[in-house]
Amino acid sequence: LLITGLISSLILLSFPLALIDPHRRLAHRLGTLWGALLMRLNPFWRLQIVGADHVQKNQSYVLVANHASLADIVCLFTLGHQFKWLAKKSLFRVPFLGWAMTVMSYIPLERGRHGSIRTSYQEALGWLRKGVSVLIFPEGTRSRTGTMGRFKSGAFRLALESGRPLREPGVLRASPR
Repeated sequence: LLITGLISSLILLSFPLALIDPHRRLAHRLGTLWGALLMRLNPFWRLQIVGADHVQKNQSYVLVANHASLADIVCLFTLGHQFKWLAKKSLFRVPFLGWAMTVMSYIPLERGRHGSIRTSYQEALGWLRKGVSVLIFPEGTRSRTGTMGRFKSGAFRLALESGRPLREPGVLRASPR
């Protein structure tokens, strides 16, 4: 909580830089620092990334990842690739963390509300057209059982409409040390 509060506060303080950093690269780098710190400081986690070379630094993608646990968020931040998350709208109301997500220009999605889906899709398409990757959990939610759920079509439609490649950012294996 201390690390999350500290890094979120730094991200909030970076908001005035949005005029010279419209893609919020600095804020995302702070998010990457957050992920790296949590990975290093947790004595029970060890992370191995396999296939990250499929994601080139100067290219934008529709990134897709399975969402098996909350640790996925931390692990995906360690990739160091600039992207915008598509995340459920309720997370944006969480103090510090949600505020930081707003400053980082992440994309809120209110599940079950058709207008929100359309708005989020257009926002994601806009980021892709600006050359910024978008990361989506194609199952739409975290797995409760550990088994892969049915994919929704949004990530695939975004890849087709934007002309951006669809990529899995690598296989992240978090295991006990």
